[in-house]
Amino acid sequence: MNELKTHHKLLFALIFFISIAAVFAYITKSQLAIYLLCLLISILGLWGIAYSIQGMVESIKSKGWTPKKYKVVNARFEFIMTRKRGRGQTNKFKPSFEVEYEYNNVVYRRASNELNLHVDKIFSTPHDTNEYLDKVKSGFYGENVYVNPTDPGKAYIRTGVTRDQINVLLFSIIILVMSLLTMFDVVEWRS
Repeated sequence: MNELKTHHKLLFALIFFISIAAVFAYITKSQLAIYLLCLLISILGLWGIAYSIQGMVESIKSKGWTPKKYKVVNARFEFIMTRKRGRGQTNKFKPSFEVEYEYNNVVYRRASNELNLHVDKIFSTPHDTNEYLDKVKSGFYGENVYVNPTDPGKAYIRTGVTRDQINVLLFSIIILVMSLLTMFDVVEWRS
């Protein structure tokens, strides 16, 4: 497994503290505890907004990057078994692949989760998963990667803002607004 980056560790720590604050606020029903919880959730919302805007800006800039042909290598999928409510489990399949491209006579590889294509594609059957991988291999999402000329190790298949980035931004705005409205007593949560 890949090593977690510092910002991921900070995000997990923030979520952990939000969980602790939520339990504390629920148990004590203290106004101070509720304000602390709202403050932490506001920080999470601001982090999400900054994170998504940063990604959007880079995605928009990628329109001016250098297009290069690529080939898909190491296309595969992994089986993920998840529990469903009640009995049994649900089978899910997660595709992954790498693209290989050449820039200034140097060959680079980039993983599927770093190509600005989709955050996480999950499928319910191996057939659907292979169909998605075949689309990627056939150039369905484009025949070029767009290579950052100042950092050729960074390249995107899809330029411009993605739905995933918009979804993160909208979710972050919603939790920020809801926590601020709660802090300023515009919204009151009752049990």
